Amino acid sequence: MANTTFVVNVEAVIHRDGKLLTIVRAEAEDFGAGWLCFPGGTVDWTGDEQDVFERTATREVFEEVGLDVPGPWHLVENHTFSVDSPALDVVMLAQSDDGEPFAKSPDEVAELAWMTPTEILADPRAQPFTRYTVQRCMTLIDDLGW
Repeated sequence: MANTTFVVNVEAVIHRDGKLLTIVRAEAEDFGAGWLCFPGGTVDWTGDEQDVFERTATREVFEEVGLDVPGPWHLVENHTFSVDSPALDVVMLAQSDDGEPFAKSPDEVAELAWMTPTEILADPRAQPFTRYTVQRCMTLIDDLGW
């Protein structure tokens, strides 16, 4: 059996007033340029095993769109994919009522918008896995009573 190392990626879905914060990946991105998705990035392992997905989600949202979202974070789902190497993608969900997002990292974020789930599902830039994530988020949002 081959030994395979996975990259661990965290996507951060932010909910506010019935909408989700979406980004369009910049053209400079190696993977998914022009796709509609959510802020996110790889886990930076510091040796602290506590709350690594939550810390990564908080960091990536701040780095990409300038929002400080400390949580609480809720696990939505995880899936795998492969580009240059296998990746585990972990999706986290939180609410945020404070601040206005902006493209803080224009090399990663071409544009951003608060969108309803219906708008995201209808957008041709949303990939099948993003649509699935939106559906899972809406179920969790309903379960949480948001």
